[in-house]
Amino acid sequence: MAHLSNPNTSTLKRELEESSSEKSSVSSQDSSKRPRTTDPPASSSESGSHKKKQNNMEQLAAYRKEQANRHKQARESTALNEKLLESCKNGELAEVRKLLEIEEVDVNYRKMTNGSRSPLRTPLHWAIFYKNGHIDIVHLLLGHKNIQVNLGADKGGTALHFASALGNVEIVRLLLAAPDIDVNKTENDHGVTALHVASNEGHVGVVNLIVQAPGIDLNKASKDGSTALFVAFKTGNFDVCRRLFEATGINVNQAVGDAGITLLLAAVGTGNVDVVRLLLKAPGIDVNKAANDGITALHAATMEGNVEIVRLLLGAQSM
Repeated sequence: MAHLSNPNTSTLKRELEESSSEKSSVSSQDSSKRPRTTDPPASSSESGSHKKKQNNMEQLAAYRKEQANRHKQARESTALNEKLLESCKNGELAEVRKLLEIEEVDVNYRKMTNGSRSPLRTPLHWAIFYKNGHIDIVHLLLGHKNIQVNLGADKGGTALHFASALGNVEIVRLLLAAPDIDVNKTENDHGVTALHVASNEGHVGVVNLIVQAPGIDLNKASKDGSTALFVAFKTGNFDVCRRLFEATGINVNQAVGDAGITLLLAAVGTGNVDVVRLLLKAPGIDVNKAANDGITALHAATMEGNVEIVRLLLGAQSM
């Protein structure tokens, strides 16, 4: 028997198939119209933070490079300055001249040598102090535009102190001619001037130059109150005493120390007839000036029983 189809059923099936096809087509069209999804763009704050971090890194790299260059330059400058010190010590005039033409070289360079106890000396100090002085190098250094002629070593001693201690008349002459020289500058330990130093060492030639220097204070006292004249007396450098007696502005009556002892009293107290005789001839001598306890030179000579000095004192015109 043949299969009979239901017309209603066939119609319904066909409508369902057509409806499904239409939905598929609409879905495809909707899909093509829908916007595609992508990653959201970076915010402006995130972008700025990244750039700032990058800039910081670049600045750090530049800073490190700059520091490395500075350290390199410092090492090179130190090497040149140390070479200058050695050349001044050794009297290498041509080398000193060449080094002074280099801008990075410090004509006043100072360095501790042989450990922390060694003195800080400039090229000028070494040129004067080492091997009895290199006068050509001293002259060259003094002509440099940046030279500090009064610069002290670690204890304050200047080039003039060094040259005076060594009795180097020609170098002292050069130093005294320097425009900025401070002839009265003191060193740190004892407060002595170059005149004190030369008087202590008995360098009459140096004393003769210094006492004629413009602005010299012949009566400047050290920390213990001693003048150059008193130092020369104490060390027995009577030729220096004679030259100082002749210097214009010398105060032969200046008292020393808390006791107020004058040079005449000191000479009487030690029985030094030669110095007493010199002092009594000095312009402006006050034979009656007493110490703080009221003792005069005549009192002291009488107490000492020194007849010769008593006679000299009694014969002085100002008695």
